[in-house]
Amino acid sequence: MATKLDGGAYLSSFVDAILDNLSSMLEDDSILHGNHSALELLPRLESSLYDVRPVLDDAENKQFTDKRVKNWLTDLQDALYFADDLLDELSTKTATAIARDPGMSSYCSSVVDSYVESSGDKENIVQRLESVVARKKYFRLRESVEVDMLSWRTPSTSLVVSSDIFGRDKDKEEIIKLLLADTCHAESPFTVIPIWGMGGIGKTTLAQLVYSDPKVVENFDIRVWVCVAENSDPVHVTRTIIGAIDSCPFCIDNFDVLQTNLKYKLMGKTFLVVLDDVWHGGRDTWENLLKPFQYGNNGSKILLTTRSEKVGSMFLAASQHYRLGLLSDKDCWSLFVKHSSISTNLEQYATLEQIGRKIVDKCKGLPLAVKTLGGLLRNKFDIEVWEKILESEIWELPQDENEIVPALRNLATNAWSTAKLAICLLIGIKSQDSQRPAMEQYCKIRSLSDSIGELLHLRYLNFSETPIVTLPESLCKLYNLQTLKLRDCNSLEMLPSRMQDLVNLRHLDIRGTHHLKEMPKGMSKLKHLNLLGCYVVGEHEENGIRELGPIDVHGSFYIFKLENVNSSSEALEAKMGNKKHINILLLAWRSDGDTVDVETERDILKELRPHQNLKELSIERYRGEIFPDWLGLSCYSNITKLKMFGCKNCRQLPSLGQLPSLQHLEIAALHGLERIGEEFYKSCESCHVGTPFRSLEYLNFCHMKGWREWHTPDKLDAFPKLKTLSMHYCPVLSGDLPARLPALKQLEINLCEELAYSLLKAPKLHTITVNGWLDSLTRAAPHEVRIDHTKQVQSVLELLRHVQPPCLQRLKIDSCWSAITLSGDYLPPSLQYLVIKNCSELTFPEPLEHQLLTEIHLYNCDSVTSLPLGALPNLKKLATPNSRIVLERNASHRA
Repeated sequence: MATKLDGGAYLSSFVDAILDNLSSMLEDDSILHGNHSALELLPRLESSLYDVRPVLDDAENKQFTDKRVKNWLTDLQDALYFADDLLDELSTKTATAIARDPGMSSYCSSVVDSYVESSGDKENIVQRLESVVARKKYFRLRESVEVDMLSWRTPSTSLVVSSDIFGRDKDKEEIIKLLLADTCHAESPFTVIPIWGMGGIGKTTLAQLVYSDPKVVENFDIRVWVCVAENSDPVHVTRTIIGAIDSCPFCIDNFDVLQTNLKYKLMGKTFLVVLDDVWHGGRDTWENLLKPFQYGNNGSKILLTTRSEKVGSMFLAASQHYRLGLLSDKDCWSLFVKHSSISTNLEQYATLEQIGRKIVDKCKGLPLAVKTLGGLLRNKFDIEVWEKILESEIWELPQDENEIVPALRNLATNAWSTAKLAICLLIGIKSQDSQRPAMEQYCKIRSLSDSIGELLHLRYLNFSETPIVTLPESLCKLYNLQTLKLRDCNSLEMLPSRMQDLVNLRHLDIRGTHHLKEMPKGMSKLKHLNLLGCYVVGEHEENGIRELGPIDVHGSFYIFKLENVNSSSEALEAKMGNKKHINILLLAWRSDGDTVDVETERDILKELRPHQNLKELSIERYRGEIFPDWLGLSCYSNITKLKMFGCKNCRQLPSLGQLPSLQHLEIAALHGLERIGEEFYKSCESCHVGTPFRSLEYLNFCHMKGWREWHTPDKLDAFPKLKTLSMHYCPVLSGDLPARLPALKQLEINLCEELAYSLLKAPKLHTITVNGWLDSLTRAAPHEVRIDHTKQVQSVLELLRHVQPPCLQRLKIDSCWSAITLSGDYLPPSLQYLVIKNCSELTFPEPLEHQLLTEIHLYNCDSVTSLPLGALPNLKKLATPNSRIVLERNASHRA
């Protein structure tokens, strides 16, 4: 059990939540109609809540200095607990009656009325709250007092460490140009420059950079930095500016004296004043505040940072604001590396980098989010910790278009009020005893009894990662339950059959609970459900896919056992196209040996077409031969990641090349696919064809055992941004890779022994892995070529001679038994390290020459009896453990 919260630090938000609940009940005829006791008690309760709410902000401040106020808030907290319970029990009784018979409204009224009248405790609950609220008059509490933001957050300063900043050089130069420009309006000697952008995007950092730049410092006689935040009171701002100019506090409150003093300080001076983090303020307020600035020299500037376009527009048209953009992926990664302190010297760097880049990608270019998460992971090199951050549900909460990562919202908004709200949300469960302590919400238990149904006030249950096998039916009596977490409960096979009774349920997380056989019946009755996680389609109409129709799912959503959908009409009733809040979707069939109607399967997938807001899509074990057309429509402009796995009947890929934002594509185990041709890049019916795969950066083909041909039309300039191409086990694929891959950096080829590489043009290629053995899947490190257990060695060497990678440093060849002829012509100019071992057919036809090669290692290469050496001016180490190798130095190159 958790201890009761000290004082009333969350009570304002708690009262608001009770009032919202009470307002809904007062509008509900099923509760009030004919219920004389409820009609009398509930309005009295509402009156007391409205009476106490305005003074709570002041009380929450005074509790730290006045023990009487603190004790009063504790009494108020207890009274509010009982009042909240009263509302819970009233709504629960009503919900119970309606669940028995939705048409018995009169019965519901009598149940509630008898419940209220059966116990004098209900009257006592309201009287107790009225008595506590009445005592507020003794403490002289003021109404609607705002908490001073500056007392809860550190104000910004002009100091900056430039080495901590990435990606703002261009922005910095643009702002400096505006600051140094000799422009002014006829009616004013100074110019206001608003920097506008969402919270956490780096407005303050940019202002700090330009404020401290030597060119700016030299140009202005006076420079002043003021952190305004929510305190835009002109007296405070003017007094702060004067104090900054004089480098000492200025304590006068008379606005006329302050303005006159500032006027004389600015008179005849060229000034720069930074007003950082301006939240609000009316035009009249700012016009009065800026009157003294009229006496400065022409060329004076005011640099204003704000997240409000409306604030910026008081000084300048919105089209003239400097709107700060998001950071690039490259700069975000550099910032993350700086703050997380990961290094390439770490043994687990490759894995951490892969996870870290996904975390950074989810920060959507917001530097504050990147910096915060990097700091959170600083010097923490446990892969599991990083994966938990990546897989956290915080990323899946609904967010507005211009809003930062939900879990980091409080970094850019009122930290104090956000904290109060968070505390309030966590207080959803109270115990039944008279002491009223808050029950621990995040409970993880291993077994349940039927008595759990008696916890009527329970709102949150978490059984995630427990070995629980079944859940009792009594759990469905928890009508106030809002969150039920069953994530990764690998032994759980069924949910309670009356889940439909949990009418207030909002979050049901069953992701990773892979042994669920089917969903319970009637899930469509859960009208408030928005985070479902996944849905296991049942065999019956009551738990089939139709039940998804009314549910507005948010975030990630996985649908399993789609083989239980019998027709396209069933799929249509799921209304997937209306679910605009799903951003990650998995559609999965179960693999079985049944014969299927491939046309019906295609029609089913056609009607499962998702909303165009979708960002990531995975399709597993689809049983049709052809995918529906919607998969290749350019209107899916938000899809960045697509996976296709185990679609064994597939004969043709959709026109994925026309997805304009697709960055990551994985295609695996499509055993029936024999050819990839022009249809992969464009639709045959499309008149206008953009650059195919214009945004794709990662492409992976895996376990394609029937794939024989990859044809890329010459006229299509596809894959302009592809950085990584990975191919694993395509045993019968022959011919060349796409001829031109201008951005390719990393090439991985495993168990594709019929493939050729001779025509590939990839000027940025620096990492190559070619492997022909299943048990040896070691990847090359950056700037390395690694060739293992393959007959393709000579083909890869020809590729190196053809491409001449500019940054390649290491070449390793291991256990390759085909004939290998090696000379300096095959070695890229940047190569420094050459290792060849266990290659029985290796020969050097001419003296080996290279300008930068520093180390050569030859092990167990029986065919090499002599090693002719030519010009190797930087060679420092030559390792040839086989004593039979004779080193032959060309006479013209002997020292």
